[in-house]
Amino acid sequence: MRTVEWLFGKRGMRLGWRADPAPRNLSWGGGLGWKHPLRFVFALGCVALVLTTGRVYAAADPWLARVSPIMNAAEKKAYLSLRADDRDAFRRQFWLDKTITEPAYIERLEYVDSAFGSGRPGSGANTDQGRVYLANGAPTAIDKVPSSRILQPCEVWHYDSLPGAGHAGQVQFLFYRKDGIGDFKLYWPELDTIRVLLLPQESTRTMFSPNDVLSENDIRQQLKVTPTEEPVVEAALGVARGVKDSSNGEILGRASSPEHMLRLNEDKRKPQVSSSFAVVPRPEVRVLQYVVGDVPVADVEVRATAVASIGLTVVGHGDRLEQSAIPLDLEHAQVVLFTQRLFLLPGDYSLLVDVDGNITKQQLQVVKVAKGKVEGEGFQDSAGELKLSIAPDPHSEEAKEAVSRQIAARRSHPPSQ
Repeated sequence: MRTVEWLFGKRGMRLGWRADPAPRNLSWGGGLGWKHPLRFVFALGCVALVLTTGRVYAAADPWLARVSPIMNAAEKKAYLSLRADDRDAFRRQFWLDKTITEPAYIERLEYVDSAFGSGRPGSGANTDQGRVYLANGAPTAIDKVPSSRILQPCEVWHYDSLPGAGHAGQVQFLFYRKDGIGDFKLYWPELDTIRVLLLPQESTRTMFSPNDVLSENDIRQQLKVTPTEEPVVEAALGVARGVKDSSNGEILGRASSPEHMLRLNEDKRKPQVSSSFAVVPRPEVRVLQYVVGDVPVADVEVRATAVASIGLTVVGHGDRLEQSAIPLDLEHAQVVLFTQRLFLLPGDYSLLVDVDGNITKQQLQVVKVAKGKVEGEGFQDSAGELKLSIAPDPHSEEAKEAVSRQIAARRSHPPSQ
């Protein structure tokens, strides 16, 4: 048997091998075995240092540590094999096939460290939320359910489109915090079940049997979902409308990989998983603004070709303020003029127009309008189009509540200076 020993000589101390006539006793001078525990521990530490040389190199190279989340194994091996003088060229070349610039990436990396990690460099990319944010940037909208009668704390992140993840339409990612502590975990519809989202309390323990095969109808009937909880249940059923089974895992796997999403690759720009609805022409949007009493009114008119459904979501100050959807179930595609009356304070908003499951985003700027005046221009009536309208009375309690919600949202999300 050969054993490790430290050899001393004119060239200093080095690690070497020699034949050991007593296989069970590593020796160093008077013996390295259990009779000399400090020497034994020292030798093991030196061997561990040799085995972890690659990690030591990474820790000693700040650039490598920063880009590790978007670097594949081949790139890392090639970088570590270069001499220090040759690494500058590699660093410049590295960003040529990325969809993000180095300054923009560093800014995003620092944000995820502070928002989702401990603040220590690299901590954010080790969390599920940090990886999704690093890979895709800020969500279009976030639904937060910090507490619920039956659900763990949850967040639903909405993105208008992530072609690099294999889906051209809107996607939604559900995160939950088990027992209200620790980091938020990414929910995988294919692997997880609705049970992991439920609070461990008497009313939920016997709600679903472990062997039950749950349908959407079963979940909604059992949980008696409230409007606040609806986005969580919707996201738990799938990452996008029309996406089922293993396709959920494929999209999530790509979307939660910064290395995949930030690499310039034409193949990944093509949708690999599509919903059950065909792509329709981009909808036209017009807005009429006026004041009724003291309530600001914005009538949003959407003209689009639809067959299955049409709807509108309004996002402002980081919150989803209004959401509506009308099922159509038409036999063939038809031009639809859909009007949604909103009560919006002056400011900037995002409109998410949903036509047959295809989401388009439009910016909306609401200005201060004097009483008796109308800002904007609506669509001219057109023969043969289907007219739909959701137009609550500006004098109703609903209008007052809508304005109150916006005031509360602005207080919780003050504008950045």
